[in-house]
Amino acid sequence: MLERGGAEMKTEIADPLVTRLMIELLGLPDDAELLEVYPLWSKRIMEDLDRRPGDPDIELLHETLAAAY
Repeated sequence: MLERGGAEMKTEIADPLVTRLMIELLGLPDDAELLEVYPLWSKRIMEDLDRRPGDPDIELLHETLAAAY
């Protein structure tokens, strides 16, 4: 970051820090693949919490979550 003269705070510092913190708090392994997929999983879960039965994409959402396990 110093060589480039700066950093994008959210994407390069805050997001990875929160991801690592959540993975540690949940007791999940410190795995490079998990660091990449955890933000996607958490985003999909948060979207699922905002869905209601009958929403057109709820089936796709459930399929995506099921495929992650």
